[in-house]
Amino acid sequence: MADEADELGYFEFDLQGGELLLQPKKLFEVLEAIKPERFYMYLTTNGYYLDEPMAKKLAEYKVSRVSVSIDSMDEKIHDEIRGRKESWKRAIAGLEHVKNAGMDPYLNITVGHYNANTDHFKQLLDYSKQKRYKTLLNVAVPAGMWQKMDDIICDDNDREYLRKIRKEYKNLVRNVWNPFDRNHEKILGCTTVNRLYVTPIGDVLVCPYVHIKIGNIFETPLKDIVNFGFRIKHFRNHSDLCLAGENVDFIKNFNSTKGASIFKPVEAKDIFPKEDFSE
Repeated sequence: MADEADELGYFEFDLQGGELLLQPKKLFEVLEAIKPERFYMYLTTNGYYLDEPMAKKLAEYKVSRVSVSIDSMDEKIHDEIRGRKESWKRAIAGLEHVKNAGMDPYLNITVGHYNANTDHFKQLLDYSKQKRYKTLLNVAVPAGMWQKMDDIICDDNDREYLRKIRKEYKNLVRNVWNPFDRNHEKILGCTTVNRLYVTPIGDVLVCPYVHIKIGNIFETPLKDIVNFGFRIKHFRNHSDLCLAGENVDFIKNFNSTKGASIFKPVEAKDIFPKEDFSE
């Protein structure tokens, strides 16, 4: 798959779990297979097992960036969310190990209507800026909680606030933002299909948070899967809004199928009408 992705011009690989560092032997076998020197290679972790030797080994395997998920600057709150003592201390230390090993440290935050424009959220932003990390913002997605959608997804005021602090902090990163814009204003737009999510059983989803399947790498060449994905107007056409976490119409019509998940995605051909496909 990595060879096919390289031929198609994909330049990033993001490994995420579950928790990858629970199975380090398998992780390093995967990194060897990918040949990460061809890509901007990064992974996401909760940081619990991200000690100094692990960070150094990841750097040796050509990992460029490590994102560590932090839920709160309050150690007790973070540990309660993660369900394990010392989770916060280990995650915070892990970010420093990443930096010292010469990789890019990203503090990973989930932001939604429930915490945007709060002191709790701002404490995380301030800490990341102070440490000179990048801050990766993931908008909250109401997976399996559609009845609470209005409490979870960012509304217009929340998005305006995120645009404001983007210019204020200048170290914030979102997939829908143009990362090469020095003025921190331009929108890249939703990156479905441009960024693919491949599950351990080979299913290709248009995004980790849009549980819609467009193929399987064990059955179809990646190029054909990508071409099929771009035949669907919702993924082919530009959208300033994240389809999974901001576009209410798309969420209600296509991304709220009962029982759908990463391991049980809905088939694109079954959920979209024929008029949504180009020839």
